[in-house]
Amino acid sequence: MYMLSDKDIPVEKSEPLVYLFVLCHNSKKWLKKCLDTLLNTDYTRYKVHIIDNNSSDDSVEFIKDNYPSVSIIQNKRNLGWCKGNNVGIEISRNIADYTLFLNSDTSFEKTDWLKELVEFAECNHEYGIYGCVQYDYNSSDFLNINTWTKYILTNGNRDIFYSWNKKISNVVKNKPAYLESVLSRRKHIDCYFVQGAAMMVKNELLNEIGGFDPLYFIFQDEVDFSRRARYKGYKTALVCNSRIKHVGSGDNSSTKKNMKRRNFYYTRNKYIFLLTDVSRNWDEILEISQQFFRNDLRDALKTKQDVSSVFQLVSILFSILIKSPSIFKKRMLEKRMKQTF
Repeated sequence: MYMLSDKDIPVEKSEPLVYLFVLCHNSKKWLKKCLDTLLNTDYTRYKVHIIDNNSSDDSVEFIKDNYPSVSIIQNKRNLGWCKGNNVGIEISRNIADYTLFLNSDTSFEKTDWLKELVEFAECNHEYGIYGCVQYDYNSSDFLNINTWTKYILTNGNRDIFYSWNKKISNVVKNKPAYLESVLSRRKHIDCYFVQGAAMMVKNELLNEIGGFDPLYFIFQDEVDFSRRARYKGYKTALVCNSRIKHVGSGDNSSTKKNMKRRNFYYTRNKYIFLLTDVSRNWDEILEISQQFFRNDLRDALKTKQDVSSVFQLVSILFSILIKSPSIFKKRMLEKRMKQTF
């Protein structure tokens, strides 16, 4: 399929313009399936950009050779998920109507997935963030719903701390027929956050609250973004007719080193999110952080995947201490943001 360039997009067309940004870092093994299916969408007014975070696996050369219509933005170093996508926001915010952030370990075999997102957004103006139903990447059909989607279908708009304290309901976890019946009955489901692997945002919202907070680098950043959107009165939705496939963690789980990095940021950043939650007083924050620490220490002692070792847990706590000035500055900014709405 021929991709539209900016000058090819007719101004008179009524469809909203969507800018899609695929963030990559040594993601060559995912790119063919991602781009082949992404460029086959039946929505017409969109433009695909690759944001490359200084890959060393010939990802950029592969795209240039095989997808000449796709724009490539090359960062000189790995900026992480937040700063990397913020580069895209600066390009999109004053041009497009919606900005869509994608991970490279996704595929889009249902060609109406983008059309469904835009149609929902255009008919439901109180929403500012939109997500797709995600299925396991390697399944030959659309039956095995991934963990994040199961969480939303089971718990809806429930506070994210419910999940982080390991109280997530598993009642319907292994009943795909039931989950599919929930999807078939609903156009959308209100949710606490949309997973950043496939997250569409109204540009009006981006202009109000800005981009992703670099304090996180990667993980929990989309949860933070959704919280700030709520401060401005925007809702977040899982759009039930938009279906994609997603590996989950992708290159962040491809090696032992990458897995350790994933565990570090995933665990550290939930504490940052908690410490900057201005809807909670300090007694509540202390109680929840103690529960976090008990769970994380238990996992560290068992050398579980969540925290690989006691040493890593100590390094996480030290990192939080080092970043405490930035954390408390962010808390004060969010307090003012919440008060002004």
